[in-house]
Amino acid sequence: NNELWRILSVESDGTLKIMKNTGIGNMKWDSSGSNDWTRPSTLNTYLNQNYYNNFSENIKALIQVHTWGIGKAKPASSDFSLQISDENKTLWTGNIGLMSFSDYIKANINTQQCGSSALQSDNREICKTTNYIFMMISTNAWTITPYEGSSISVWHVTGINGYAAFIGAALGYGVNGGWNGDVDVFPTLYLTSNIHLEGEGTSKNPYIIIEEGE
Repeated sequence: NNELWRILSVESDGTLKIMKNTGIGNMKWDSSGSNDWTRPSTLNTYLNQNYYNNFSENIKALIQVHTWGIGKAKPASSDFSLQISDENKTLWTGNIGLMSFSDYIKANINTQQCGSSALQSDNREICKTTNYIFMMISTNAWTITPYEGSSISVWHVTGINGYAAFIGAALGYGVNGGWNGDVDVFPTLYLTSNIHLEGEGTSKNPYIIIEEGE
């Protein structure tokens, strides 16, 4: 559809998890302030109804309904495998979501200094230069991951420091209290395994999605 998306992961089932290269605008994660994605949250409804329905049928055929880990993540966790396990304690199945907190950590090539949320928080100035998602977005961006310590806060990537912090889902209440900022939305989805890619995967020669049989 002539849009640039970035590959976040290659899944064991052959699907590709991808995130839109540009945001679609600042929105509340949930207008009621709940961090329950399955409530459904405001963003869940918007992405899986309004946004999804704007795709052509040909594009919809490329999107794989998938299971997403939406469990709550602890602050400053030093055990990355435990964080992934916590995120997978709660599952949701749908078409369109957001990157997870762990997706953001995995996007950092400097695993020695930035391979956990605790390390990314401690080494902010270094980690923001080696995380390809941060270099791509350079703005505040939502994740799909709720904050473990409350029922109203969600993890997001900060556009200045490049680390993940928790703020209120309705943007009216954050870690410092009363903060009302702008957080962009970067839709994320899974591509069906019934495709192959042509190209080099670079900005000048990006992968082009080719359906089987074409």
